[in-house]
Amino acid sequence: MRRLQLGMLVVAGLLGGTGAVAAETVEVGIFLPTVITDGQERLRVVEKLAQQLQQDLGIPVTGRSFGRFQDFSEALASGAISLGVVDGWAAGQLPASVTPVAVGRVGGDRHRLQLVSKTRRSVPSLQGATLAVVRGAPGTEGKLTTQLFFSGDLQAPQHFKLVPVPNVESAREALDAGGAEVAILPAGSSTGLEVLYTGPQLPAALVVMGKKRLPPGMREALLKTTLAPLERFLPAQGEELASLRVLAQRGPPRRVPMMAESPTQRFELDLVDLNRLELQLPPLSSTAALPQETPDD
Repeated sequence: MRRLQLGMLVVAGLLGGTGAVAAETVEVGIFLPTVITDGQERLRVVEKLAQQLQQDLGIPVTGRSFGRFQDFSEALASGAISLGVVDGWAAGQLPASVTPVAVGRVGGDRHRLQLVSKTRRSVPSLQGATLAVVRGAPGTEGKLTTQLFFSGDLQAPQHFKLVPVPNVESAREALDAGGAEVAILPAGSSTGLEVLYTGPQLPAALVVMGKKRLPPGMREALLKTTLAPLERFLPAQGEELASLRVLAQRGPPRRVPMMAESPTQRFELDLVDLNRLELQLPPLSSTAALPQETPDD
């Protein structure tokens, strides 16, 4: 009887240990308010990401879509999520403890941000106009719009009345309902609108890890994952986040005007026989002679 009880205890211990391993779930999160233009699609994308990683790794993986940047950033910093996929324009606001893992690519210019309106207008004429812009970290809309979108050439808070919104569908709704006169949308969402300005090319999305270490093989599994509208993931080089942080804080480097080089003039001196020209110069004494009368003062 005692041997049977010991055997049951061993089996229970093994089952308990197995259950403990199985209960360790990895969570991934996304903050993609501009790359993906629909809330339900964001949920579908993060669920698909979790399913693909779980299938490749053989461990439980769950997904979570974040509606606010600060919640996403805090989850990474605290280790609540092991891996995060974030819009490229917002990545520069992440804490220094976050490390880039991969870069998400979108083909062509579908993700380039554009300033759009219902009617054709010039940007200078928009002084004082309401501008719907997707919200990142609280209070950073003006700086990000100035540095990342307008490349430091236009001070957005002074030129526009900024209207922060949670995502691009909200920005489009504000524009359609008259709550904003202009909006910043990705190129794929500006159908039927007048494009007034197109911003510079930025990474569509970055995959980052926080303080929690990734399970073995997760990085490799991610690079094999397909996650529309992101066409593919490429390994990060390590400088992506640092570059975006500098860009968000200081803007791009000051542009120096290009100096046009004058064409090189080439003279074929061997075609001219200077001795045969018989040049006669006036004597030096005549050219250097002083006048005989000079003024007193």
